[in-house]
Amino acid sequence: MIDERVGESTVPPPKALGTRGVSDVVGYVLVFALIVGTTLPILAVGSPALEDRRDRVHATGGERAVAAFDEQMGAIERSEAQQGETLMRLGGGELAVEPTTTVTVAAVDAAGRRIQTHVTRRVGSVVYRYDGAVSGYESGLRFRTDSVGSAPRDRPPIATLGGPANRTVVSVVVVRSAAEAAAIARSGTVRVRTSVVDRRRLELPAVAAHTAVRLRVESPRAEAWADALDAVDGVTVDESATTPTEVVATLDRDDDVSVRVIVVEVAVDSAVGGGPTIPPASTDVRLNTGDG
Repeated sequence: MIDERVGESTVPPPKALGTRGVSDVVGYVLVFALIVGTTLPILAVGSPALEDRRDRVHATGGERAVAAFDEQMGAIERSEAQQGETLMRLGGGELAVEPTTTVTVAAVDAAGRRIQTHVTRRVGSVVYRYDGAVSGYESGLRFRTDSVGSAPRDRPPIATLGGPANRTVVSVVVVRSAAEAAAIARSGTVRVRTSVVDRRRLELPAVAAHTAVRLRVESPRAEAWADALDAVDGVTVDESATTPTEVVATLDRDDDVSVRVIVVEVAVDSAVGGGPTIPPASTDVRLNTGDG
């Protein structure tokens, strides 16, 4: 007799219509939520970092521009040039020439009163402003000012020499605007032209034992001046006489003091067509050599 029973097998019940489509949609939603949840925190953290980096690029560019100008002025101060020109791309900042600083070199008595010859000059300042920070140059001192305060980027041009001469040479670089206005300002890409209009050397007579020679700088950047002068050998900053807008220093070697005064006119013009930008090397400073 033939066994006609059919072998049993387990077959899953049929899925409800549309179940697979719903599952796929849920999966896509979960994956999309995971991507969005991971990306948004990155964007939230990354955006301020990108903003800070962009600000630093602008600020660094402006400081490099001031450093290039400082190099140009250094060549003029050393009598290696009579005039020069620098092209600067300032980005969103502004370059200005302002009559904000006065330098005085004088022999004084024991009470601090001036005696004999003294030299007083309004030297002017070339400053670059961007987003609350200032980088600038005044009478050989390159500085930077921000919310923390003012700090020097180099030392002012003061040479104190030992030996029998016991001599000090103070260079006072007078910067003044070539324009009629007391201060000029330009933004974007600018051309800065400098030209020496006067040079002279003044000798302060040897002082008696009860007197001294003092250097006084009245400037909004007196803090930077104090730090820079304190780093010059043979110069002592008088802390008791120094204020946020004025610094007083004594020349330790004062038997023979020479004051070199260099008057430089500065013109700031808007460069046409964008012009070349400042490269990393010092070739951006184009100087006509010779002291004519």
